[in-house]
Amino acid sequence: MPSYHNAKRQSSQDASQSPPGDPPAPFVSGESQGTRLLRLVPNIELFLTPEGRPFATIEIDGHEETHRIRSSTFRSYLHHLYFSHYDRAICTNALEETVGSLEARACSEGRVVAVYLRFGENGRKSYVDLGNERWEAVEISPSGKWKIVKRPAIKFWRSRGTLALPRPVRGQDGAGALRRLVNVKTDDQFHLIVAWSLGAMRPRGPHPILVLNSEQGSGKTTIAKMLRALLDPHEAPVRGMPRDEHDLFISASNGWLIALDNVSHLPVWLSDAFCRLSSGGGFGTRQLYSDDEEVVFCVQRPIILNGIEEIVTRSDLMERSIIIDPPPISTNRRRPEQGVMREFEQLRPAILAWLFDVTAQALAAGAYFEPSSLPRMADFAAWLAACEPFLGWKEGHFESIYLANRHESHQITLDSSPIGRHVLAIVSELAEGSKWSWAAADFLAILNKATTSQEKKSPEWPRSPRAASEALRRIIPSLREAGVGVTFSRKPGGNRERIISLYALGGKA
Repeated sequence: MPSYHNAKRQSSQDASQSPPGDPPAPFVSGESQGTRLLRLVPNIELFLTPEGRPFATIEIDGHEETHRIRSSTFRSYLHHLYFSHYDRAICTNALEETVGSLEARACSEGRVVAVYLRFGENGRKSYVDLGNERWEAVEISPSGKWKIVKRPAIKFWRSRGTLALPRPVRGQDGAGALRRLVNVKTDDQFHLIVAWSLGAMRPRGPHPILVLNSEQGSGKTTIAKMLRALLDPHEAPVRGMPRDEHDLFISASNGWLIALDNVSHLPVWLSDAFCRLSSGGGFGTRQLYSDDEEVVFCVQRPIILNGIEEIVTRSDLMERSIIIDPPPISTNRRRPEQGVMREFEQLRPAILAWLFDVTAQALAAGAYFEPSSLPRMADFAAWLAACEPFLGWKEGHFESIYLANRHESHQITLDSSPIGRHVLAIVSELAEGSKWSWAAADFLAILNKATTSQEKKSPEWPRSPRAASEALRRIIPSLREAGVGVTFSRKPGGNRERIISLYALGGKA
């Protein structure tokens, strides 16, 4: 229940103690309901976000709350404020008039303040909104400590469906508790899940995508629900596939973490959208269907995908992913999900405190440690190198398991590509340092000769020189990981024919 309901109950109790017959608040002759309501809210803090969206901060029961001025939550606050003072409901037109006036004041005052959703930062301090009625937050300091604060140094807002995190409790084995609950094959896979979680707690990305890819009965959805509850609990912990890019970015703008359940196939547009969400990118759409004004959503978000089939097959998304394949749970080990989640709820405060401890200690260590080689998602890798000493891992452990996971992921990309294994077979015949070059049409002819008639009927099989070139470009990072170099050029002369060259790198292929 929003805390302004508590304020309303208290106000009603105070009004009930007034002498019988006295009105709760004076009326001024000829004064509109909107004017009366505006008189009740003179001290509301109004401002704009850097994106130009109007917000308001209100004082309730000794704490501050921040809401979008046009949100239903803020409208409900105004409605209850009016009712508690005048003992009658405000009409819709007067409420809209008040909202419009407050929005105009926010725009005219010109103050710009950043507003955060669940995770934020101020200088080198990080903040986590606990999501409770007292609007408390955890302040994580570069001194190596964290504490719960009533008034954080930044402003948080909350979307519908936001649930509270528990108050973290120190002194228990949070790492061991999480390890007992998460069904994974090896400790290395568990460490990658821990790494993803610590990366997801950073107010800034890039954030890797956690892919839980295994057969049914392996606890994928339960893992996703636990991680969502641990970082950004919500009434809808996991969701289905978005219908389009607009729905995806709306969801990302209203929640810190995106968790999609039972994903069977990623269309190209969705794979590209996940890349932008992971590394930071925008999406623009018309504000209203009747005008040409554009609304731009620019966010970075942690993402969890789970499914039975191989979800991620494109190299650009693979480069941003951590892929975990939980083992199937045997009949004698299977437990009801309700019992697992009940145990998780008991251990969640300790697990959360452990993650805060590691984050605070890593911040205290100063600048990020730099691994011996920085892969894609370099900021994430550098952050985990800073966390590594406080997780009890050996130096270089994260780099080792992360690169091994990426290598396995690239192999999945090549196996899933219609031309991947054929390209590897072609280059396997090359001596190191030598190169084969073809016109794009000749390259397609070689591929057609190397495959079966059944495979050529597949919708994914390239049917033109241009399609063959595009299929090759999509797997270049995975080919490079396998020791295959690819270059594109143009033949000099009038027709500028496209030339494709393949060569072996370091004898890997």
